[in-house]
Amino acid sequence: DCSTMRYPRSFYGRLLLPPLLAMLATTGIRVCYGVASPFRRNLRWAVHGIGAELLTNAVVRPLSIAFQGGHSAKNKTDIGTNTLDTTEYPNNNVQTTTTREIAIVTGATGGIGTEICRGLLARNYHVFVLARNVSRGQEFANSLGPHATFIEYHADRFDGAAAAALIRAVGDKPVAVLVNNAGTMGGSKSDTIKVNLIGPTVLTLSLLDSFKLQLQPQQRGGIQDVASAPPVVVNVGSSSHLRADKCNPQNLESNEIDTNLAAYAESKLGLMQFSNIVRSAYPWLLVIDAHPGLVWTPLLQNSFPNAKLLKRIGLATLLYKTPEGGASTILAAVDDGRLTSPTTTSSSTGRIRDQVYFANGKPGGYASEESRDETASIELWKDVLGPVVREVVLGVYNEVHTNLMVGGGMVVDGDSSVS
Repeated sequence: DCSTMRYPRSFYGRLLLPPLLAMLATTGIRVCYGVASPFRRNLRWAVHGIGAELLTNAVVRPLSIAFQGGHSAKNKTDIGTNTLDTTEYPNNNVQTTTTREIAIVTGATGGIGTEICRGLLARNYHVFVLARNVSRGQEFANSLGPHATFIEYHADRFDGAAAAALIRAVGDKPVAVLVNNAGTMGGSKSDTIKVNLIGPTVLTLSLLDSFKLQLQPQQRGGIQDVASAPPVVVNVGSSSHLRADKCNPQNLESNEIDTNLAAYAESKLGLMQFSNIVRSAYPWLLVIDAHPGLVWTPLLQNSFPNAKLLKRIGLATLLYKTPEGGASTILAAVDDGRLTSPTTTSSSTGRIRDQVYFANGKPGGYASEESRDETASIELWKDVLGPVVREVVLGVYNEVHTNLMVGGGMVVDGDSSVS
């Protein structure tokens, strides 16, 4: 009975009680954190996701800028502008191509997408601008100049028409970079899973032949180049994946509004697990997960009711990255990936290769154990991704199935892990 408890009067009792209570509290937190529960996952997201990002944006970033000599006045208040920011998260590993290789960006007409396109154009790529809004997409592509091409793309449609139109436009040229950036949140659960997960899956697998061409020796200036940089796929993620433990197959058919953004978190976890699938099925194709951070984008502003207030009082500038700052992490992932040799990242055992997760302009971001789980990745393929891919690109489905499954299970150190 707590009502009968009395604070100890002895010297030793008073000395030992505070550390004892602290130990009990710490143990309780550890137990809660270790339990596979929504509380544990939300705590994980609050600490390693939102908390770490706010600390980076509000404290680390200003200090870094101060040590670098400061920003221009414009760059300190450039939320909503369209100028490429290279000082907020500097990248000392920028890779400029000697010939105009092809880079494809989905969700290219708003927020981070526009700045990714500009950054790739500055790196001498020919950029394919993929977006659903035709007028905005064409206008943006025209503003980039002759080395940008607009293709209408709806990530929530899986009839293969968009991928076919893109493949026709690319022709027999190799594709060097794909950035799966298109995303949505706050709508129906079905639309969220389709746009954020199914769309990138279908597009990536539809482009396999174009990626393979990138591995072939290229003729450059009359010289056969046998050291072509490998193709790279960058899947744009989110720290919200820390809130999820799996991608619920029922959400693919649910018209319920994703009010608590749980389906959004599941879709981002699913996208990282799809990266695992590709790494295992196609070891020659480098797939990188990249989290742009808390970014002040139209998508976020439309989903956040107090967005105007935050901007008016100046907290938006302090707490969030600019679209340029968010894009810098994605571009750093591209640059790093183009330097990686396929022979150093492939696996002859069939095992899922190590996850590469970029955050704040460098690899090593905090990713959940679920995002690396081999069994969960295969279950996602069997329950959610595979059935859709089978309807759209049957040949690729069979190929992925063959590459992943041997004797009814996935090869992991010579054993079947999934029945």
